[in-house]
Amino acid sequence: MPDPDTGLLLPRENLALFGHERAEAAILAACASGRLPHGWILSGPKGIGKATLAYRFARHLLAGGGEDQPAPADLFGAGRAPAASGNSLATDPGNPAAKLLAAGSHPGLFVLERRMDDKRDRKKSVIAVEDVRAAIGFLHLTAGDGGWRVVIVDSADDLNTSSANALLKILEEPPSKAMVLLVSSSPHALMPTIRSRCRMLRLDALDHASVGRVLAHVAPQLDPGEARLLARLADGSPGRALHLGLAGGADLYREMAGLLASLPAAAGPSAWAAVMMAAHGIADSVARPGQDDAFATVFDIIDWWLGVGLRAGAVGETPPSLAGESWPPAAVFAPGPGRRWLRARTEIGDLLRAALGLNLDRRQVVLDAFGILARAACRPA
Repeated sequence: MPDPDTGLLLPRENLALFGHERAEAAILAACASGRLPHGWILSGPKGIGKATLAYRFARHLLAGGGEDQPAPADLFGAGRAPAASGNSLATDPGNPAAKLLAAGSHPGLFVLERRMDDKRDRKKSVIAVEDVRAAIGFLHLTAGDGGWRVVIVDSADDLNTSSANALLKILEEPPSKAMVLLVSSSPHALMPTIRSRCRMLRLDALDHASVGRVLAHVAPQLDPGEARLLARLADGSPGRALHLGLAGGADLYREMAGLLASLPAAAGPSAWAAVMMAAHGIADSVARPGQDDAFATVFDIIDWWLGVGLRAGAVGETPPSLAGESWPPAAVFAPGPGRRWLRARTEIGDLLRAALGLNLDRRQVVLDAFGILARAACRPA
């Protein structure tokens, strides 16, 4: 069943992983060493496959991997011999462990995440300490087949002080064959004592080709040109690419591209007026009821455009075209004038947070964002 937010298979169901061969090799080397750490932090940007790798690692262990000798038959009448090759954690989809894990019913796996708040009919804002205690109790049980017991924390960024302290206890004194896999986009915000007791494995954003391979695998119906555009806009995150696709990000980018390219020349009154007139059209289209994703995507595209421009300006190169649009000369984003674009990026980020937190008029918020960009184009560094 695909994730309704991204269109991707849920991580527990997804047997394919693209572009993270280095991370897989590190895990396999640790398994082969006989000194497999009991705690791992899988870190990196959102949407790049951290949770998918966590489930892939768990699947490998629950199918008999991470052992230094052949595993006995499991409770389901089949051997737990891993189906992974020497350079992959891949498990045969027919393996009983893989089937149970995909169904969310493997007795050796506990997923620690934000639970539903029945009183408010929505998810809690943090992982509750009582859920962490339940996970600790689970790890202290002995698996019926003598295999691993695995806890996936998705996401560790949702731990509060109490739940993090509770989790620390199991990391300090882990039972035999107990594994804790923490998924985190902000590992620097985790408690230092948790970081010190886990092996940190950083996953990098994927290259455009790898994002394209993911899109071809999970969304083969996408037009190849649109898939390439989404892969570039996603900055190495397949999850973000799918989210942009669902939110109409490719069309929004094409609509915004000319306006963004015109910004550096918006120094006079007539040019400013032209920029703001075009911004009105975009604001009107994304501020209507039910356009929450499109509204957020406008800000995603602005942030992406500024990021690409600033990186290109730092090395003196003009970014390549995505959809036939033109980019301003690299000098516009060079380190000197680039300071005003950096300030604009911060101001727009603050504006978006205020809009979401205070429920501001979204049409005006979009206009204010383009106003910030227009002012950045003509004010001194």
